[in-house]
Amino acid sequence: MTPGAEAFLVERASSELDGNQNAPNRATLHGTREQAEDLDPPAREPDHRAESRALGILAHEMVARPDGVLQRLSELVVELCRAGSAGVSILEPDGASFRWQAVAGPLAARLAGATIAREASPCDVAIGRDSVLLLTDLRRDFPALAGRIEPPVFEALLVPLHANGRAIGTVWAATHDPDRHFDAEDARLLASLARFASAARQMAVALDQAEAARAELERQVRERTQAEARLQAAHQHNTEILESLADAFYALDRDWRFTYVNHKAEERWGLSRGSLLGRVIWEVFPQMAGGGPEQALRRAMSDRRPLHVEAVSRILGHWVEMDIHPTAAGGLSVYLRDIQERKRAEERQALLAREVDHRAKNALAVVQAAVRLTRAEDVKGYVRALEGRIAALARAQTLLAQDRWAGADLRALVRGELKPFLGGNRQR
Repeated sequence: MTPGAEAFLVERASSELDGNQNAPNRATLHGTREQAEDLDPPAREPDHRAESRALGILAHEMVARPDGVLQRLSELVVELCRAGSAGVSILEPDGASFRWQAVAGPLAARLAGATIAREASPCDVAIGRDSVLLLTDLRRDFPALAGRIEPPVFEALLVPLHANGRAIGTVWAATHDPDRHFDAEDARLLASLARFASAARQMAVALDQAEAARAELERQVRERTQAEARLQAAHQHNTEILESLADAFYALDRDWRFTYVNHKAEERWGLSRGSLLGRVIWEVFPQMAGGGPEQALRRAMSDRRPLHVEAVSRILGHWVEMDIHPTAAGGLSVYLRDIQERKRAEERQALLAREVDHRAKNALAVVQAAVRLTRAEDVKGYVRALEGRIAALARAQTLLAQDRWAGADLRALVRGELKPFLGGNRQR
């Protein structure tokens, strides 16, 4: 027996002597050899150079192509252990089945990537006992595999694969030649490669987690960038709308500082937005103190309710209309319209209404006097005389209106007024 094989056998034997709690129940399996000393002695010297070369290849693969490490390891197991097929089987996250993560050799066609129920797999026995397992009657012991292993397997050698201190799968080798038997050197090589596979698996998991974290970070950055772009576009759109307004618009923060001033406000005040932004409105326009606009702004700020007011601006010296809206940030947004022309029109309309009222009252007074002063001998004569006087009054109004109330021909005016009184009956 070679020194390397002897060391391996002693390690396995001592594990059994220490009272391994996962000792095999030999009544459940046929043709099973678990202990290292049950394996045939190595028929060859350990090829440490080949083993070292294989580990170097795997190390390079881990750096260059981490996701291909397990497949490359399976191929190296076939080469070093002179197996027909080899592979790596790992428990699924739910723990209910094993997946053949990598398979090399003829069995790859049927097994690669497939799954098998945990209780139907020899891997469950290997990780349950946490020891090297050699099976020589696979079809009989695991009937679920009978229809899946083609070509036939005469021996299967399994070594537990660990991660974070617990067995999560196996590295295995299988023979398709009835004359090829695994020995202790094969078990040693498989155990050595299994240790590397464990490290590779943990690294792959860590890389997957890092990749997932990177992808999540990229997603968050992408969503944030898109959100910022949408926000910028919305801001630009809102700015374009505010700049196109015919009304002055400005915004104040909770400390009464200008945060936005549109072009129309610059025109109205004769000040650039650069000279206004960041400054307190009362400092820029001290003449607002005590005026209607100042009172409206302070009331809207304190009540946090929209406010519509019309007042004389001490800044502009004429009437303005203000729509004041509290903002979510605690400030105010203000629309300012020049309503001086509207106020003048309203004053002219009010003056005209008063004039019409005055003239109507005068006309009614004249009619009332005509009714009171008209005399007649009978009702018909009274009606005729009254209608004549009212008609004369209307004609006089028409003459004055035709000359735009600038004057009328006195003779025509008197004739029209006296006509009702100059009838043949001489009624007054």
